[in-house]
Amino acid sequence: MNNRSSWILGIDYGTKRVGLAEAESSLKIPFPLRTVFLSDLWLFLDEYVASKEVLLFIVGVPDKTWGMSCPVEKDIRSFMRDAATKYPQIPTIGQSERFSSKSAFRDFILPIHKKKKRRDKSLVDKVSASLILEYYFTEHR
Repeated sequence: MNNRSSWILGIDYGTKRVGLAEAESSLKIPFPLRTVFLSDLWLFLDEYVASKEVLLFIVGVPDKTWGMSCPVEKDIRSFMRDAATKYPQIPTIGQSERFSSKSAFRDFILPIHKKKKRRDKSLVDKVSASLILEYYFTEHR
């Protein structure tokens, strides 16, 4: 019997950086993990999947506001297809991320961090990834 914890990885995909958050599957409490440059994403995922039992990838997908798609949405969908091909044992699920970056900054970063730290966009990315996981858990309770 495997006593290893299972994990769910939240992904806030961007054109330069990718925010990552994780939650232990039984607790469903998301924690910001880190931010990686897009060029390092596959290396990070390979190492993460090798070191932990991953149940799901939850990828933030922008809502279509007024019927228009976001420019990065095509890249996100392509990443999701590639992840599903590379890691067929791990379902890759899209989760609405409408305003996750704005919420991360307004609700979590602005009130508690000094001005210099608030300029660190990588902080926003990983907090956004944890919000994406929170949205997923809320919708699937």
